[in-house]
This record gives sequence, C-alpha cells and structure tokens, in this order.
Amino acid sequence: MDLFFGRRYTFHFGYNVFLWGFSIKKILLISPLPPPSGGIATWTKILLDNGLPPGYSASLVDTSFLGTRKAFDKATFSMMELRRNWNILRQLIAMIRAENPHIIHLNCSLSPNGVFRDLICSMISKQFRCKLIVHYRGNVPDFPSKGVKTIAYWALLLLAKMANINLVLNQPSLAFFSSRTDHNSEILPNFIEDRIYNLIATGSDEKN
Repeated sequence: MDLFFGRRYTFHFGYNVFLWGFSIKKILLISPLPPPSGGIATWTKILLDNGLPPGYSASLVDTSFLGTRKAFDKATFSMMELRRNWNILRQLIAMIRAENPHIIHLNCSLSPNGVFRDLICSMISKQFRCKLIVHYRGNVPDFPSKGVKTIAYWALLLLAKMANINLVLNQPSLAFFSSRTDHNSEILPNFIEDRIYNLIATGSDEKN
C-alpha cells in the first residue's frame, strides 16, 4: 500500500481526494498503533510499515491505550486516561515544533469522550497554522447516539468545521456533514488488507 501526497491525496485503492495545489512533504499522523489491534491501529501500522514514496515522510503522535484497555472498551474517567490524553497533547505540540508538518491527519474514532481530545488537537493544529484532515472511523450519524444532541455532538460539529477536509467512510456520513457544515467532505472507505485478497485467491476459509 502506498500513500502519495501532492496535488492529490491518493490511496492506491482507487480513491482520490483533492488537496491543495502545492507539493506536500511532511505528514503528521495522530493515530494509535497496536496493541491492541483494531481498525485504526492496523491502518496506521500498515501505512508506517510500507512507508511513503521517496521525498515524502510521515511521523506519528501515538494515541494508543495505556494499561490493559481493549480496542472497543468504553473509556472511563481515570488518572491513567488523564495522563494518556495529556501525553498525546504534549507530544503533538512537540512534534509540530520539531517536524513543522504541512498536513496533520487526525484519526477520529468517534468516541463520545475522545472527541473532546480530538477537538483540542484540532485547535492546537490551527494555532500552528497546519492544514488539518480529520478521518472519521465509523458511521457519523450514529454519534454519540441516534437523535441525541449532547455536548459531544456539538464538539464533533465544531471539529468538522475546523478541518480543511473531513474524510468519512460512507454516504450517510457524507450527507450528515454536508447538511451541517460548508467544509469539504469526501468519502474514503476503509481499505481491504492484501492478505484478504490472497485468502480469496487461494480459496482459504480462514477467519479472523
């Protein structure tokens, strides 16, 4: 899997999202790494393992969980979570100052608690005048629960309005943002790992 940043933000699965008309060199990801394994963490690991084309670089602010928390466990208020979020924000500021990235790519898990941290990350990005892409990893209309407009809901809308581009997984999510913000939103479905194609080609019924 290759990821090319230039006049287009191109994932080599057939999806193109137009960006700005200048050459991009440095990309800063705000995203978790395994463990625990999960959709966003696996995406991040594959991208970093494969790297970017020559002349392009990616760096990471790791938002991985601390302790024994699993990928789909609900976040709870604790000193460990406070320390984790503080470390993420501190690392983001340090990385921006050290790397001076052209684009910050924030992976948003659509967590009712995590969206507030994501919003602060977006504010920090804008303070340093970095272009911001927010990648929403779920069905946005279901956030935080269908038909309920909580503080987290309004935080999500503010996050979307602060982003230069919002990347969503499906048409309902695109319609959600298109009807509520005037910012650019594009569909970018999750990719399928190469090993799945290999399993299909060999007729394997392995399940994971």
